[in-house]
Amino acid sequence: MALVVERGSLVILRLRLANSVPLSLEQMTLPAARFPDLLDRSLNSLYEMFERDYGVTLAAVDETINISLASASVAQLLKVTIGTPLFDIDRISRDESGVPVELSHDLFNATLTTLTHTANRCAETVGLDHQRSLMMEPVSSVERRLRNRA
Repeated sequence: MALVVERGSLVILRLRLANSVPLSLEQMTLPAARFPDLLDRSLNSLYEMFERDYGVTLAAVDETINISLASASVAQLLKVTIGTPLFDIDRISRDESGVPVELSHDLFNATLTTLTHTANRCAETVGLDHQRSLMMEPVSSVERRLRNRA
């Protein structure tokens, strides 16, 4: 994990693992003024910390999902071959007032990740936890896929 303060923004770079296997690379940009002392905290569960410690509830998420191929440097970090398909996700998360809080760019190993989209007429009643749960299959499914590859 790398943390950088850049022109009033915090940039967090994370290699995320599932059962010790690299699953994704994440670059998250946050407004530094909104999250003072963030760099002094454990960054295990960021969304929970935003709400608990800073009173920031993420209420809306816009994501653009594309497919890209792993470059040499990304392949090395994710421990895949060059050209492996990746889910390439750009995300903007907003608070309850509609103010952008998070800008993220994620690269998920597409061989270990399943994306599911659910449309709902009452989108405002769908919580952020539900939105996040749509991004990745449960770890137990990842475990099964990893075992099947071995």
